[in-house]
Amino acid sequence: MNLVDRIKNILLQPKSEWAAIEREPGDAGYLFSNYVAIVAAIPPVCILSILGLYSLYLLHTGLVALMRPTPDRALVYTIAVIVCVVIVWVVIFAVPAALFGVGMMM
Repeated sequence: MNLVDRIKNILLQPKSEWAAIEREPGDAGYLFSNYVAIVAAIPPVCILSILGLYSLYLLHTGLVALMRPTPDRALVYTIAVIVCVVIVWVVIFAVPAALFGVGMMM
């Protein structure tokens, strides 16, 4: 499937598309580079914040479909992944700020 069709399907029909992605062969690196990176790129590309919030829904449906947490743990699992992403984001931006100073970042 080409990238444009994949993006369209994941935005408009996320549950069925995540199920289709799950059936495809590939290891974690393949899935990350072809799907997770695409979904993660949605918020920075969006001009409206509602679309950024929609990416959180896409993340949740993708985690439920691919990682298969128990139903009572699915939301907790999604929140834990988001918290980890925020921590990594803070560390990524804190290291250059610490090395080069905050004035250099602006």
